[in-house]
Amino acid sequence: AVADLDKALQSDSFKSAQQLEIGKLKGQFLVRDGKTEQAVEVWEALLVENPNDEDLHEDLIELLADEGLVNEAIASARQLAEKTRDPYDKVLRELRAADLLYRAEDLDGAVEAYSATLAKTGADSWIEREVLTQIERVFRRQDNLEGMKEHFAGLVESHPERIGFRRAQARMLADLGDADKAVAVFQEILRV
Repeated sequence: AVADLDKALQSDSFKSAQQLEIGKLKGQFLVRDGKTEQAVEVWEALLVENPNDEDLHEDLIELLADEGLVNEAIASARQLAEKTRDPYDKVLRELRAADLLYRAEDLDGAVEAYSATLAKTGADSWIEREVLTQIERVFRRQDNLEGMKEHFAGLVESHPERIGFRRAQARMLADLGDADKAVAVFQEILRV
């Protein structure tokens, strides 16, 4: 199949969009044949030829992650996020890179990446809630409850106007059994 795809790529009878699809297929067949490095080379060459094809870039990130090349996937995800102009897509792509850091068990890097996206999210948005949930998940995975309390306290201190941060802090304190502090935070939310 790869040989046939190579012949198709050499042919002038296909349009550039078809050439792109043929190249993607070649990469997929190489992965299925256990030739991951060659597949990555094919897809990276396609990215060089099609630098504005964000779908192709996302496909490459998924391929790298699925094949266990998580560090390469992280680098590629960061590169895609960096060149993304739409603010919403940029945040989602930065979150994808943070998810990959979590998957690679770089938990401190994941918390840092998640936290960096918070400044780019809207207050009380679904993305803000999702990021706060992911940060809590990382700390709980480490069984670092004190670190989680400190991190949420730091978020509230650095962004006192963000009620969502206070709400997340209060819920986290209540979950940890610190009812008095949770009530105090909820009362502060009501006061604000």
